[in-house]
Amino acid sequence: MIRRVIFVLIILLLAAGGVSAQTDFDTMSKNIVTFDLGPAIVFGGVNILAGNLLKDIDGGISIGNSGFGFGFQYERHIMQRLSVAGRFSYLGFGVGYSDEYASLEIDFSSLSIEGHARYYPLKGTFFIDGMTGYSRFTLGLSGKIDNKDVSFSEPRNFIKFGAKTGWRFSSGKTWGFVFEISAGYNFAFGMGDDFEVRIINKIADIMDVDANDVAEEVNEFTSYFGLLENLVFVGGPRITISVGFRF
Repeated sequence: MIRRVIFVLIILLLAAGGVSAQTDFDTMSKNIVTFDLGPAIVFGGVNILAGNLLKDIDGGISIGNSGFGFGFQYERHIMQRLSVAGRFSYLGFGVGYSDEYASLEIDFSSLSIEGHARYYPLKGTFFIDGMTGYSRFTLGLSGKIDNKDVSFSEPRNFIKFGAKTGWRFSSGKTWGFVFEISAGYNFAFGMGDDFEVRIINKIADIMDVDANDVAEEVNEFTSYFGLLENLVFVGGPRITISVGFRF
């Protein structure tokens, strides 16, 4: 399916006037706006982790999920081979969990603001991108554990750095169509306690029990939140397909 979409987009570019390298800096359109839906690799990663969770925890369990994400980027060429960009992105994912002891809705969401510098060694389609940014990852949990109501929302702030490479195809015209595909990796550094510690402490407070007892019961479950932080919602691999226009 993704291969078909990419093929159709490139055909549209060719029909609109061909792919251009924009070698004349004085006359080229220097502003580019692109939009993308949440990368498939992110939600694929959540599904893999959910599948592993089913294998690791004993008992009758059901897990369902849904997710959505998008990104918006503005890029400005300051030299023929060099540009700077600002990007905003959102990712959200919900998981429903139930067994004989608990029924929970778990919501994950992250907001990111990033600054990018790009180098185009061939003056056109191929680029190398470096990024630094800030993310706010929020985990919300609501439902019942042992017939006790549980509800809380916990945010955590991250500084992140990343690099990627990709190709940008453009008709080369002002208001011309732009298609971009890239792959890279983000490194995330969280501030304060990680979510595993926070969740254990919150549940212990709500249920009025010792945190060590809670840790023994939910350790297999909460250990996956660290992977979600570092490999899915804030850090980890990224494959992005974007469309937009230049002006």
